[in-house]
Amino acid sequence: MPHRIDPEVLRKMSDAELEAEARRRRRERAQGGGRRSPAASERRWLDEAEAAQVLQWYANLELAPGARLAEIEEAYARLSRSYHPDRHRDDPERRKAAETLLARLTTAREGLVAYVKRRS
Repeated sequence: MPHRIDPEVLRKMSDAELEAEARRRRRERAQGGGRRSPAASERRWLDEAEAAQVLQWYANLELAPGARLAEIEEAYARLSRSYHPDRHRDDPERRKAAETLLARLTTAREGLVAYVKRRS
């Protein structure tokens, strides 16, 4: 059953059906069901592969682990300016390398932003 019931459905339900739905939801809440945020002890730790990936993202952005969101955005802006493919218009090989590096920087930024938001 969805968390919220559509108002049109509510209008069509009889009093007995409404009472039964309310009892069911109370019982579910009492048993610990329903939507709730996980307690601190239930939060999942990173496994080795995920931790290595997060450390690699920090290294790609030339940051120390534990950097704040503002530091992540600042490092991404600084590095993307210096390694942007448009700075290497005349050399196709360097342009291709810059495109690859910019894609890697973008992935690192997106991953770290999501990680830092999840962590806090």
